[in-house]
Amino acid sequence: MKSINLTKELKGKNVIFGLKRTLKFLKKDLVEKIYLAFDSPKIDTKKVEVIKLKLTKEDVKETLKKRFNISVVAVLKSVPEKTETKEKKKTVKKTKKKKEKK
Repeated sequence: MKSINLTKELKGKNVIFGLKRTLKFLKKDLVEKIYLAFDSPKIDTKKVEVIKLKLTKEDVKETLKKRFNISVVAVLKSVPEKTETKEKKKTVKKTKKKKEKK
């Protein structure tokens, strides 16, 4: 286990919190690195680097100044702009269809 400054490591990067969201993004191969709290569930993957912290969920919450316990933090890979705009267009189309049905 490394002793790292988590806030400095995550500054300026796209991050997500939580096991379910991390696993979702991991399947899409969008995760660069995963930080696990000391008392978090185990994630076995050879695709990305997994760093086990010496902090508990509550300590990670306080370190990152959030209102909820954090067991898993994933750093996302930089996503090309083209895929981001496609996702935005899909959500816009879905909301238009919903409005038309009403």
